[in-house]
Amino acid sequence: MAMNVKPIPTLDDEVNEVRLATAEIVNNDILPNEDRMWASTSDGRAPTKDAVQEAAELRRGVQDKVKKAKLWAPHLPPEFGGMGLSFMQHAYMNEVLAYAPGAAPLFGVVAPNSGNQKILVKYGSPEQHQKWLIPLTEGRMQSGFSMTEPMNPGSDPRSLTTRAELDGDEWVINGHKWFTSNGHAADFYIVMCRTSDPDDPGGANEKMTQIIVPRKTPGVNIIRGVPVWGKASSHCEIKYENVRVPKENQLGQTGTGHQAAQDRLGAGRIYHCMNSVGAMWRCFDLMVDRIINRTNSSCKDSSQTLTWTSNPPVSWWWIVPRRWKQVRTQEPISRQSRFIYQRRIIALWIERYRFTVQQACQVTIHLPGCIQVLGLYESLMVQMKYTRS
Repeated sequence: MAMNVKPIPTLDDEVNEVRLATAEIVNNDILPNEDRMWASTSDGRAPTKDAVQEAAELRRGVQDKVKKAKLWAPHLPPEFGGMGLSFMQHAYMNEVLAYAPGAAPLFGVVAPNSGNQKILVKYGSPEQHQKWLIPLTEGRMQSGFSMTEPMNPGSDPRSLTTRAELDGDEWVINGHKWFTSNGHAADFYIVMCRTSDPDDPGGANEKMTQIIVPRKTPGVNIIRGVPVWGKASSHCEIKYENVRVPKENQLGQTGTGHQAAQDRLGAGRIYHCMNSVGAMWRCFDLMVDRIINRTNSSCKDSSQTLTWTSNPPVSWWWIVPRRWKQVRTQEPISRQSRFIYQRRIIALWIERYRFTVQQACQVTIHLPGCIQVLGLYESLMVQMKYTRS
């Protein structure tokens, strides 16, 4: 089932062009080959070598097409091979990508690599760009993000206890992490460490630093893939025991780890919201298709289907056939026709709520900017108050 993407009047032409170009590749190259592109089996058995090879070739073909269409790595600036999209443009593109599970890596934007790439762009040195960022962007490396700890809430990075002590020109890291994303496949991790005295009277947000740790460094002990729904996952539990890495593996200045985490996770939350909206869109289309085309023993005529525009008006009752009045007034009508009309009413109600969700989606995207403006306004008012006093 192909997705139906139309230009959104409230968005600028560039965003709409990106959405339409993304949808074209998703519809023509990904959705028709979903079963083969990931070498999946319906009975749980391991796929054959031929199926795995075919899947890899299909994915490479899509990635080449994405790069030719200049849709690769929307989150990165052009100098690093990306599209250089703004926050809002990227969010709207994510909605389209999420319609097909697994489409994101085919466009070069998938967590945790995408978030780590943005950290490396902003906080990495030119040497770190060459050693870690460029191979990661080109797909020659994988990365992981190691922050959450078993005994501390991941929602508050200030509670983290993993420590990095400077010993000459090396950081010595000791700590216990879990839910380290992409833990098994990663070539390196970005590890959130406390690098100052926890009793230091300075600001709590200025006591952490993010450090690049190669996976094969001595002392990096992967305990397990933390089970999710009863199955081992790639989100790993890791113990860092006297792990030594060069001081130049530090990202940014000492103590900027909390700000780097906010830069990474703040926008990521919105992107994940858009991913959920895109997945909901796919589920919605499947549900409506089921409602419209389903047949049973009392209604075998599937030729009478419902069509509507991509942007139905708020008053959508005009689509309902006039004969529906007969059903509501209990005038004689066949059981088959009654069943068809009832399905149309249900589908129309669902469609109405789909566009309500889209409106909520736009509010979600604009909300962080509004909050930032309000915060700046409040700070300005406080400053003016103290200045006048």
